[in-house]
Amino acid sequence: MKLVSFRRNDRDGFGVVADDGVIDLTGKPVSGNTYADPGEVLAAGAVEAVRKAADGATADFGLDEISYRLPVPRPAKIFCVGRNYRGYHEVKEDGRPDWPSIFPRYTNSFSPNGEAIIRPSNDGDQLDYEGELVVVIGKRARRVAEKDAMSVIGGYSIANEGSVRNWIGRGTQNCPVKNHWRSGSIGPWIVTADEVPDPSKLHIKTWVNGEVRQDG
Repeated sequence: MKLVSFRRNDRDGFGVVADDGVIDLTGKPVSGNTYADPGEVLAAGAVEAVRKAADGATADFGLDEISYRLPVPRPAKIFCVGRNYRGYHEVKEDGRPDWPSIFPRYTNSFSPNGEAIIRPSNDGDQLDYEGELVVVIGKRARRVAEKDAMSVIGGYSIANEGSVRNWIGRGTQNCPVKNHWRSGSIGPWIVTADEVPDPSKLHIKTWVNGEVRQDG
């Protein structure tokens, strides 16, 4: 199932993607509750209830009639996992680190699907692309054992995790590199975890001006 956040006719909403349209569930009772966006659906553990509400329904309007919002418009936090491709470290460096690099990314550093990412007008000529898998945590979780990690994932999306590389090496942290206003993009929607049995088998492919730049 694909959960989407959108704006239409000056109204924010959410729904389920069906074929080329959206089943609008904004403000509609789902098992006695209403939800404003997919983040609320995941937090409430209401994915199956939403699935039942959308089952057999037809789209209320087309995808071409909406503007996308970020899939989770108000995330509690966004963490990025840096330099996390095992092959990169095994081939390019002497061994690989025991722990990945973790850094935050702020909500307003991303544009929704279909909107431009913004190159900083000052000191931002090295804005770069990075096709990435987005993992959406679907349950309140703390101190989760490695063996249980997959159980808290609510779904997946994709991102252009743009980096303003002018700022690499200016200090010891990646945070300034990754947090310029709207320098990346997430979306268009969240694919629920049940649709992706093994995310390690997903294929990531990035095009720049029609040329394949990432493929793995």
